[in-house]
Amino acid sequence: MLNYISNKKVNNPSKSTKNIDKAILKMMQRGYLEMADINLSISNLYFQIESEVQSYYDNIVECE
Repeated sequence: MLNYISNKKVNNPSKSTKNIDKAILKMMQRGYLEMADINLSISNLYFQIESEVQSYYDNIVECE
């Protein structure tokens, strides 16, 4: 794919080049959507962990 991008004709793209561009954009869109779900899951997990740590820390400070 990178070889295609580096050898791409910029001045006069052919119909097949446009089809390849659309396919690459669809692949990228699908990848970003998949990563969005993964990133959201990771974010939720670490938010919960950070909340637990904050609660634990607050309890320690109250005991002192």
